[in-house]
Amino acid sequence: ETSSSEFSVLRDWYNFLNTGRKIAAVGNSDSHTVIKNIAGIPRNYVFTGNDDASNIDPAVVNQAIRDGNLFTTTGPFLKMTANGQPLGSTVSLEYPQVDIQIDAQVASWIDLDSITLIQNGEEVASIGFEGKRNGGPLHVRPRTLINAPRDCWIIAIAKGDQPMKPYILHDKRDTTPLAITNPIYIDANGDGKWTPPSEYLANALEQNRDDFNVIMRLFNELNPTEQSVLILESAMYPEVASKLIRLGLSSEHRVVKLAACKTAQFIQDDSILELLVATMDNQKSDRFLAYMAWTAVDATNPEIGKKEIYEYAEKHGWDNAKRYSLVYPMNIAGDFVKEWDVARYFAIVNDANRLSNLAEQKQIPEPGIVSITLPATTDGNPLAWERMMADENGYLNLSLGSETENVIAYARSFLWSPDVRDVDVTIGSDDACRLWVDNELVWDDATWHSATPDQNFLTIKLNKGWNQVLFKVLNGLKQMGLYFRVLDDEICVSPTLNES
Repeated sequence: ETSSSEFSVLRDWYNFLNTGRKIAAVGNSDSHTVIKNIAGIPRNYVFTGNDDASNIDPAVVNQAIRDGNLFTTTGPFLKMTANGQPLGSTVSLEYPQVDIQIDAQVASWIDLDSITLIQNGEEVASIGFEGKRNGGPLHVRPRTLINAPRDCWIIAIAKGDQPMKPYILHDKRDTTPLAITNPIYIDANGDGKWTPPSEYLANALEQNRDDFNVIMRLFNELNPTEQSVLILESAMYPEVASKLIRLGLSSEHRVVKLAACKTAQFIQDDSILELLVATMDNQKSDRFLAYMAWTAVDATNPEIGKKEIYEYAEKHGWDNAKRYSLVYPMNIAGDFVKEWDVARYFAIVNDANRLSNLAEQKQIPEPGIVSITLPATTDGNPLAWERMMADENGYLNLSLGSETENVIAYARSFLWSPDVRDVDVTIGSDDACRLWVDNELVWDDATWHSATPDQNFLTIKLNKGWNQVLFKVLNGLKQMGLYFRVLDDEICVSPTLNES
């Protein structure tokens, strides 16, 4: 993690733990180069009971990792016990309090400002160390009592805000001190096992689904992350879920709002639509929260969803809509062009600079062409148009394997417009491509990438009547193809010019 991180990966991990999946957390440096991302930052320290590096049993290390008896760090050395038990333990309580002891050490060149304790996904205690340094190493052993009214898990996070320069090389983002322990699991009711929040709350809903007052009191007792779990678990009982979603959408906590949106997507209650649209429009809703609110709107009423996705894009941009469409596909007006006339294939001249010289690779199909670079196709035949169909997902597959590497193909269609208008379209190509509308070049992308639906958004101007669209697709290696969607239901499409 770096100073600019919002710990989103930690939130994912919290969600796993809350559903009962005891996944041991480890850190890695994600190093792709020797200098830019230094390997070994962060590191993982595993407690095996043996400090002799020459006498470490790999099986013991593996078991310690499976047990969760380890922490990950970019600098601070961090230990935690609960009632004297180490990381990964399940601790049964006689009283609803846990004795947490911390042992943290940092070298003189590592900053340490605070250690926070996280219980079921939310901070429950924080210990600060400002002014306790005096320029040397720091070794602290804070101790605190944590209330545990129900089964839970607890981790510790140690942080400093000063970059670890010059001991760690940096690029655009600083590496700051951070250490994270694995959890200790608390059996608060003393039944000899740890019950994860999702199981506990699912049982509570099952027992009290006919008495919302009891559920309401439980909701108010929970921390925000636990409230989000309760809302998600309520999807099994739509009448209860509807009420909890309303509570969730009115919460000041983002994690609760997200859970409410996700649950609303499942139960599809028309009575919540107005609140969901309001969540989309709320100035305090970030781009992802607004998109999740839209997914619930669209799942509940696709016609409203089709309209509201444009409101989302107006506020947050099509790039974000496309980014989050991996979570839930966009519902946008218009269809992919499925039927094409295709001219293929033409060899690329000057292979070393095939992308930068895309404009110079001219063949007879191009509008306004002055000279022809290659008058014949790669198989030696004259140019000819052939009918091709995109697949059911809108993908026009132009690849024939290795024989269509380092080649160019053309695909054309005709769009009929009832009047002069600006029309939004999307393009996804593999690799580079150009687009002409009649004789005007309106898109020029000379980059390497695979083709994905709705990859790029742009606006083109159509004249009244028929308008030719001509794509030039350049392929480097492997796959070759095209997606093209017209986001206007009033536009008609034909692979050939139709004057009728």
